[in-house]
Amino acid sequence: MAKTGAKIDRAGLLDLLNGRLDIEELHELCFRLAGQAPGLDFDNLRGEGKRAKTRELIRFMENRRHLDALTRELKKMRPDLEDDIQSLLRLGEQ
Repeated sequence: MAKTGAKIDRAGLLDLLNGRLDIEELHELCFRLAGQAPGLDFDNLRGEGKRAKTRELIRFMENRRHLDALTRELKKMRPDLEDDIQSLLRLGEQ
């Protein structure tokens, strides 16, 4: 899987994931991403609560240059968020 240098508004992504996904969807997103990001396990993400876990998921994926995989899987899980994700990608390029 190719790693891209696509930039995204990280704070906006945090707000989007925290506001629009419930905790079970966050667990599922981590499960889907684990094959592309070895070592990813929801239970091992630092922090307490959904927002902290979401922030650490973004940080984990960013450190491995896999934010593109996160946005791809998110679009598959929640096609209704595609426009929001595209907006965040545009904001990240500025």
